[in-house]
Amino acid sequence: MSTLLFLVIVGGGIYVYTKYIRKDKYRVMMADPITGQRKWLSHVDGVGNSFQYTVASKSAMIFSNGETAEHYAQIIPDNITTVIEIKKLSGWKKLDGQGL
Repeated sequence: MSTLLFLVIVGGGIYVYTKYIRKDKYRVMMADPITGQRKWLSHVDGVGNSFQYTVASKSAMIFSNGETAEHYAQIIPDNITTVIEIKKLSGWKKLDGQGL
């Protein structure tokens, strides 16, 4: 009985942490539909209106706000396919397009 109670408490704690405490993180990925190469947005120069990309996913710009990530994905040139990724407990996943 005490083992079951322990598992319920641990499960409840994990649920509360993932639902209310942990903040989501977002990043913008660009994919080339022909070659399949993936790059991530790493730097934006607002004055020179230029973007820098990286093939190292750990060097990507991380956004704490989904609307900001969506804004940057929209201002990237139209000939580049963009995808917003969200960090879950299991790793980075593509945002499914159902809104932020």
